[in-house]
Amino acid sequence: MINIKYLKQLGEDLRSLSPRYKFGLLTPSDMIVLHHVAESLPDNSIILEVGSFLGGSAAIMSHANPTAKVYSIDKFDDAVEVSRKGQDRIDLVTAALGTNVPWTVDTVQNSVKDYPNIKFLKGSSPYDFQDWDIEIDLYYEDGNHKLPTIRDNLQFWCSKLKPNGLIMCHDYRPYLPRDHAQRCVDVETSIDELISMGKAKLLIHTCQYAILLKT
Repeated sequence: MINIKYLKQLGEDLRSLSPRYKFGLLTPSDMIVLHHVAESLPDNSIILEVGSFLGGSAAIMSHANPTAKVYSIDKFDDAVEVSRKGQDRIDLVTAALGTNVPWTVDTVQNSVKDYPNIKFLKGSSPYDFQDWDIEIDLYYEDGNHKLPTIRDNLQFWCSKLKPNGLIMCHDYRPYLPRDHAQRCVDVETSIDELISMGKAKLLIHTCQYAILLKT
């Protein structure tokens, strides 16, 4: 039996997203979860994202909670991005930024000018941000999923969260076979370490997210 009420709600949820959701490299369910988590944060919250790419996920969070301040970090190295990602990724960059526009911190910032509460930062996280001194309400991780970077990011940014702050880590797929190409074992290992050290506890695994609470 088709759940018409659920499908209608799903359609409403999708229509509530930022128009720039298409540049977030997320599934529709991932987008909706991200929107609702950001929307649930208190006014004037601080959100820190690692892994900006084209600003799609930052736009989703900004759109969901316009009073929040969203900081989003990436390397913004256009030559590396284009060379390693191929034509599909080049086409997506073109759609988001314009023809022959390079992927830089300034061009991505300009592309989300309708969201003045987003600030993009260029650098390698967490290594270029050791002097960070702003407490965070939500840390959204979707950057480098390999060790040691993912472990270093989770450990560092967890330490910058406010008490009871949230961590959302994308590409958490423990349900896949261990040798599956889409399973990010280093993500799971790093989250398990954070939990075993008593720094966070897992609230829920939903869609492709692990959502944790700082302890």
